[in-house]
Amino acid sequence: MHIDKFKKEDGYYDESECFYEDAESFIQTKLFGFCGCGYPDDNLIYVRDSMRLLRNFRFSEHDEKNESWEEFYKRYRTAVDNHFKSSGAEYFMWYWLDEKGYTEHGGSFPGWLTVEGEELLDDLEETTKTEDGAAGSCGNVGEHPTTQQEADPLVLPTRKR
Repeated sequence: MHIDKFKKEDGYYDESECFYEDAESFIQTKLFGFCGCGYPDDNLIYVRDSMRLLRNFRFSEHDEKNESWEEFYKRYRTAVDNHFKSSGAEYFMWYWLDEKGYTEHGGSFPGWLTVEGEELLDDLEETTKTEDGAAGSCGNVGEHPTTQQEADPLVLPTRKR
């Protein structure tokens, strides 16, 4: 992994010698600047899947596949809409990735992955593998229904583990 340069025998250390127990914690708190509360593993998968969209749907790809722009864009929009569920979530991710330097803005959003973005995506692919070696999936992001939540939409969702 690209972040292995920060790895020591007992965990990960940043430039200030701040300790992180594992790769997931290092990425979540050091690289992303988030806390480790809640469901950080789900967050890593969500970011990974968002970045996969940029890697998997390069805008020059339609020429390589002899696919019309309209066919390509329809495939792209379907994948993006299925993942993000709203333009707010989509654009927040594009803005955040750009601000962190993981994408290059280009002429419009979402742009493309930078070298740092490609390396991060590689690290996320590695750290989000399940025990059988397959990459996990966040499925329907944000859907954590409970009977109580369905009865009262003001109740925050809970997640069974």
